[in-house]
Amino acid sequence: MKFGRLLFLQILIVGVFLFPTVAFSQVMPTEIGATSLQSTAGYRNVIKTLTPDQQKQLAEYQQMLRQLSPEQQELLQQYQNNSADAGGANEHIEYDATGMSEQNRDMRQDGGTNTGSGDPDASFGSNLKAVGSPGVEFSKSDKVSLASSAEKYFSGLAKEKKSPRAQVPQDLTVLKQFGFEFFANTEGFKADPMELAGPDYVLGPGDALRVDVWGNIEGHYQTVIDRNGEIVLPKVGVINLLGETFAQAKDTINNQIGKYFKQYQVNVSLDSLRSINVFLVGEVQAPGTYQVSSLSSVLAVLSEAGGPTKNGSLRNISVLRQGKQLARIDLYDFFRSGDSSQDVRLQAGDTILVPIAGSLVGISGDVRRPAIYELTTGETLGDLLDMAGGIVSTAYLQKIRLQRVADHNRNAVIDLSLSGPEEKVAETLKYNLQDRDLVQIAPITDAGGYVSLTGYVARPGEYQLEPGMRLADLLLPYGNLLPEYYPQKAQLIRTSPPEYRQELLTINLQQALDGDSTQNLLLQEYDEVQLFSRQEMEELPQVTVSGAVLRPGQYPLFDNMSIVDLVTAAGNLKRSAYLDMAELTRYLPSGTETKVERYEINLANALNGQPQNNMKLEPNDHLIIRSIPDYQDRFMVKVSGAVLFPGDYAIGKGETLSSVLERAGGYTDKAYLRGAVFSRESLKEVQKKQIDKLIAEEQKQLSRIAENIAIGAMSAEEAKSAETLLANRKMLIEDLKKAPVTGRLVIDLASIENLKGSPQDIVLMDGDSLLVPENPQTINIQGEVYNSTSLNWEPGKTVGYYLDKVGGTKETANKEEMFVVRADGTVVSKQQSGHSLGWDKEKWRWTFGGFENTVLYPGDSILVPEEYKQYDWLRETKDITTILYQMALGAAAVASF
Repeated sequence: MKFGRLLFLQILIVGVFLFPTVAFSQVMPTEIGATSLQSTAGYRNVIKTLTPDQQKQLAEYQQMLRQLSPEQQELLQQYQNNSADAGGANEHIEYDATGMSEQNRDMRQDGGTNTGSGDPDASFGSNLKAVGSPGVEFSKSDKVSLASSAEKYFSGLAKEKKSPRAQVPQDLTVLKQFGFEFFANTEGFKADPMELAGPDYVLGPGDALRVDVWGNIEGHYQTVIDRNGEIVLPKVGVINLLGETFAQAKDTINNQIGKYFKQYQVNVSLDSLRSINVFLVGEVQAPGTYQVSSLSSVLAVLSEAGGPTKNGSLRNISVLRQGKQLARIDLYDFFRSGDSSQDVRLQAGDTILVPIAGSLVGISGDVRRPAIYELTTGETLGDLLDMAGGIVSTAYLQKIRLQRVADHNRNAVIDLSLSGPEEKVAETLKYNLQDRDLVQIAPITDAGGYVSLTGYVARPGEYQLEPGMRLADLLLPYGNLLPEYYPQKAQLIRTSPPEYRQELLTINLQQALDGDSTQNLLLQEYDEVQLFSRQEMEELPQVTVSGAVLRPGQYPLFDNMSIVDLVTAAGNLKRSAYLDMAELTRYLPSGTETKVERYEINLANALNGQPQNNMKLEPNDHLIIRSIPDYQDRFMVKVSGAVLFPGDYAIGKGETLSSVLERAGGYTDKAYLRGAVFSRESLKEVQKKQIDKLIAEEQKQLSRIAENIAIGAMSAEEAKSAETLLANRKMLIEDLKKAPVTGRLVIDLASIENLKGSPQDIVLMDGDSLLVPENPQTINIQGEVYNSTSLNWEPGKTVGYYLDKVGGTKETANKEEMFVVRADGTVVSKQQSGHSLGWDKEKWRWTFGGFENTVLYPGDSILVPEEYKQYDWLRETKDITTILYQMALGAAAVASF
């Protein structure tokens, strides 16, 4: 209810009461406390135009504004911003109100402290009343950093008028008022308590003196001047020192003692200094009464109070003593040159008055200290430039831009010049400035009297344009030509007045350097010359070498480059290079076709420098260096397990397995030849590709099944079965991905004598490995059995015997697809064995009873796959799944051995 009423009053005040909008916005202060509002003369003039009822409602509005909570204050600001967006005559008022709201939020953040009542409205009200009151704790540096109305004004002007092409070294939108940063450090100007009091120090009540007397009378007396200006010394009595300086007090005390004693000496010193009360009023951060040291100066008191506000003057500070002006202080003299002669020492009862600042003008651009400065009466543009530290060397002096408020209704632009005759410059420096002027000094945007050199040159950049300077003069005297520059072409970009359009000229550089005047052009201002390298402008010839060199490939063709040069560039020959003959292929463009010529080169003679073979190369020549037939590098195989000397062995071309086994010392007595595992690297790659292909096909099939399930192309029963099958098959695929690729080659390893010359005595290749295990004495059973495990091998026992040992097959087992993986890697399946008569190739005999009567040997594995329910739509899938399952189980069986 209270806030709604406040909005009504706000609308009423903005729309009805404050009709003199321009005048009101100019005098509207930046605080919204009632005291500061009513202290403004312009405000009182507006009040006179209101009726008694309107004045009463305005007073009620001010009272309610003091009681707003921070949240309500935010809502009020939003309303004011929305009103400002509507434009019209109330624009200035809304802007000022927003500014007031922002400043009060800053006061709450920087200086506001809750009074402890717990009422945010009360806290806000206390903050408003505390503004400018001594004893309020806040960060002086934070208050100094707040943007004043002048800073907002000048920053807004600079931001609005800034040219997008202007090259200004600093941001024009951050102009600050000069001098206020000196008060950010409140300890900077505090009086030193140990400072010596000079002879002109005026004593007063509270000063403590020490009087030491020796000779016919001796004594050490400490005494304090009382409020009557008197001290008391034993045997001497009362001595009046009121208004005397320290030097005068010494004489007075000596004379008083001399009235009673002879032949003595006396020394008077200041033991401690009194404190004095001074008054600080006007536009300061914290006005009030301050108790300071009697040695304190104006700067010390101002610093302790946080300095003047940004509405206050730094150049017209008055010190009043007994109602009369004792001094007028201009702090700019101290801030700019260190002159502290005006910083008078205070006495008790002195008043420091900081009035409202005078004319404020801004200066930005190419000056040494851009800022907002306060001007005193009669100061000119020259004085402002002096305050700003002068103009930097990059400033453009032909046009100094001055923005000025003209007739209180518009912004005018005045162009000044600091270039030309001294009399004209002196007259411009005397130009009078007024409040809110903004002087902008732009930098030099373009240099003149130069030409540019770019591209493939030693020293690119800008060069001074000399009278009569030509293209060759830009290159030869400065050593700008680099090796492999392109002599046929150079480019010159010319920018000609008055329109300064660019023109491109192509020049024969070599002719220009030779002095041809048609090419060695006379340079003009702003010309840009660009040179090129041969690599940029020519298709550089290349030659190619391949075959038995360390770095085959294409290489640049140099002048007089020969075959030996090309071989050397390619890192020299490999050991396998065939020196008796190499081939050089030459491509010769001829009309509409290219002819090919081939030369047989004796490479050994070419390397020895024989000219007939060490031919000079031409563009696109291709040298082919062959390798020695049947050349082999260092090939290695690995033999491990139950041999006498396991390890790595180097092999020769055509060496067989039996040869390496002999070199390894033969088998040990624990060797189990039936379980030998022979692996070959090339087989690993083949097997890996086959497995990857199978997995990819299976994953496509899984995607098709999943799609059929998703679109409802199956019955509920089929979909349920398919989902189960998909889950199982995904698990199988993952297992297959993890299964090791062994690259195993099945061999029937026998004794070395029997192995020699047999089909199993294979020729070895680089990377082959042979593992001869010891007898494991176990049988492995995996798959759909009740207990997948390993059992001890028993001679003559069959598949059926070992299946009984693990509880037999499960109902989910596919008995027709059972198989045995022998220790040597061969496979015996149930389909091979049939159901009755079978051949035991180990014993070389016929056996009866089919697969389950198959006799097992140490290291064999029984694998029982899973049975899948047959659906028409799963026929292909079932077959692939069986293959996957068998491969996974088979890989696991081989890996386990």
